Amino acid sequence: MKSQILFLFLILFVSLSFTIKYEEKSIDKSEIYDGKETYEIYCVACHQNDGKGQPGTNPPLVGSDWVNGDKNRLIKTVMLGLTEPIEVNGIKYNNAMPAHDYLEDADLANVLTYVRKNFGQMADSVTVAEVKIVRENLK
Repeated sequence: MKSQILFLFLILFVSLSFTIKYEEKSIDKSEIYDGKETYEIYCVACHQNDGKGQPGTNPPLVGSDWVNGDKNRLIKTVMLGLTEPIEVNGIKYNNAMPAHDYLEDADLANVLTYVRKNFGQMADSVTVAEVKIVRENLK
């Protein structure tokens, strides 16, 4: 009986240690917040501190298929801006978004990773290499 309890304790301990290591790898806080400063400078006025946007004017980033979906489309949107109406989560928005093509590739990657991993979202990161490829294809 003692050996069975010891064995179960050992299995529990090993399982917990693997779980803790997995969680540490899957949530890299520095990655999430590297783009926070860029977000606060260029994005917060329209998309707000909570990423919920402004109803009828500026779309939310939270739960948005534009943010959590195709990374290339998202990169292009931030680089080139938007002048035509956009539909996000079934709601139409028509406020223009300025182009941010002057931002460095690393700043774009960081701010896009920030919005894809912040506000309760956990979409994949945007890498500098992905931004570079999109920028090159726009030339």
